[in-house]
Amino acid sequence: VTTTMRALNEDGHEQKDLR
Repeated sequence: VTTTMRALNEDGHEQKDLR
């Protein structure tokens, strides 16, 4: 997995957690 994809995935998870 590329770092960009990983960063995007992490961002999505964080956003979902916040919501």
